[in-house]
Amino acid sequence: MELWQWTLAPGERYDAQPDGPGFCEMLWVLSGELTLQTDTTRTIGAGDFLVFSSAQVYSYLNLGAEPLHFVRNVIS
Repeated sequence: MELWQWTLAPGERYDAQPDGPGFCEMLWVLSGELTLQTDTTRTIGAGDFLVFSSAQVYSYLNLGAEPLHFVRNVIS
């Protein structure tokens, strides 16, 4: 398991490479709003979380006007 604390500035984007089979991530948004793009687009607000398979191409985006702060757990 890996634990990361991330910050994305307004307009910033991070494009990730797929993890191996069986990997997943849990995202917990501390402040701001995280847009997660996979085969669908999901938005996660402050105080919310999402678990998804990271064995796929995905991107984190901050489409808001404020900095985005979130915790990312990578689990295999």
